[in-house]
Amino acid sequence: MTVDVRILVHGFYILRSATGSAAFSLTLEAKGYQYGYSWASATLPVLNLSGDAMDRYDNTKHLQFVMPVGADPFLVRVSAKLRATAKSGGTLALGDFATGAGNYIKTTWVNTYSPD
Repeated sequence: MTVDVRILVHGFYILRSATGSAAFSLTLEAKGYQYGYSWASATLPVLNLSGDAMDRYDNTKHLQFVMPVGADPFLVRVSAKLRATAKSGGTLALGDFATGAGNYIKTTWVNTYSPD
């Protein structure tokens, strides 16, 4: 079974390294589970930034993987990992993909395709 996941990613980031270091990363992951075991997954690094930067990110991403499926129902878990680090005085690392109407990460659909 081919699993195709569509995710809308909208938000912004601000990095200010000042006298230290600032970094922000965003990674998406989809995992397929059946019978209590993860049979397949897909991971997509979306952003990996450091230094001084400020911008918006608005895009649609797809994750796809092939998974062996038995006759019983299966589950697809979609997750986003955001990581912001700021080291030393005066530094700032911020990523906002949740506050307000224009900042969100949303799975719009998970489609499955069978080779038969």
